[in-house]
Amino acid sequence: MTYLAFLALCAGFVLLLSVISALAVGQALHHSRSLDAQIEPNPADAKPSEFQSPRPMHHA
Repeated sequence: MTYLAFLALCAGFVLLLSVISALAVGQALHHSRSLDAQIEPNPADAKPSEFQSPRPMHHA
């Protein structure tokens, strides 16, 4: 019976952890979407130049 109780406890812990992580991921996606909507114009223009210029220097 103790082995079954241990399995039940582990299953409950994993289920709780998955629910918490799912809620956290959902909130993170929601926050990142709202942040992307606000910041999108500037970094979209800045990031390609930042990524394109250092890479040839590293390869060369």
